[in-house]
Amino acid sequence: MQSPLSADVVRFFCPNSERTNLYVTSILVTYSEDEVYGKLDRLFSTFGLIYEVQVFNGDRNEVIPGETNKQRYYAFVKFYCPRDASTAREAVNKKYMIQGNLLKVAFSRRKVQLDNYPLSYSKCCSLANHYLGFNGWSTRIDQIYEDKDHGEPSMVRFLTATKLEIPKHGIVCDGIGLADEMFKVGDAKGRLEAYKGARKISFRRAMENAFQQIALVVLSNGKVSVQLCPEKPDEMVFLDDQIRRELVEVKNLDEDEFPEENDNTDIPAEGTELDAINEELLLDLLVDV
Repeated sequence: MQSPLSADVVRFFCPNSERTNLYVTSILVTYSEDEVYGKLDRLFSTFGLIYEVQVFNGDRNEVIPGETNKQRYYAFVKFYCPRDASTAREAVNKKYMIQGNLLKVAFSRRKVQLDNYPLSYSKCCSLANHYLGFNGWSTRIDQIYEDKDHGEPSMVRFLTATKLEIPKHGIVCDGIGLADEMFKVGDAKGRLEAYKGARKISFRRAMENAFQQIALVVLSNGKVSVQLCPEKPDEMVFLDDQIRRELVEVKNLDEDEFPEENDNTDIPAEGTELDAINEELLLDLLVDV
C-alpha cells in the first residue's frame, strides 16, 4: 500500500524551528574545527539543502581517558525542510562513525522561540535554485529611483522596484527595497562608491522582500508547488503609496542602451551631474549581484 503524501512548507526565512535544527554530539576527534565543519557539511548535505552548520569546541581542559590528543566538539545543523532534517537524524544517529565514535543526533530543543529573519539574497537564490531549478525562476528590475529629498548632503538613497517571476507556477510578485549609503562630503570617489553600494543593496533588499511573499510546498514525492502568501514584508508596508507612485513614474531603464563597462571611467568632480555614469552603475549592479 502506497504511503499518503505529506507536505512541508518552506519559506524564505532563516529556519528556526526545532524540526529543522539538529544537535550533533559525540564528536571526539583529532581534527581541527574547520575539518569537523567540512566533514559534517558534506555528510548532512546528502540529505537536503542546509542553511548552516555551526561547530563549537567542548571543554579544552577536559581530560579524556584513553583518548590522547582528541578534542570534543558539538554542532548544530540547520535544514530548510523538516523532512530532510528528520531523514538525516534517522540515518546518522548512532549509525555514522567519525574516528571510532558514533555520532549522536537529536532535534535541538529551544527554550525561547527565535524571531523569523528574512534570508539574504544569496541564500534566497540558493534555496530557489535547489527547489525550482536554475531556469525555474527569474528576476527583473522595473525601476531604480534616487530619493534626493532626504535632506542629508552626505548620503545617497535609492529605491528599487523588482519582480520575481516563476513561470511554471504562474507566480509574479513585486519587491521594493530601500538603501542608504553615507560618504564624506568632498570625496568624489567615496560618493561614487556610495552610489554603487546603495543601488546594489536596494536591489538585494527588493528581491529579499519579493521572495518573502512566496512559500514552497515540498511534497514527500519530491514535487514542489509555489504559493503566494497574503502578508507583505514590513519594509514594503513602510514604503507608502506616495513613494510607490514616484517609482512608477520614473522612466523605465533600457538595458540595451548601456555602454560596456569601463574600469577607467573618470571620477566626476563634486557637484558634477552623475547621470552620465548611472547606466554603467546599473550594468555593474546587474552583473555583480
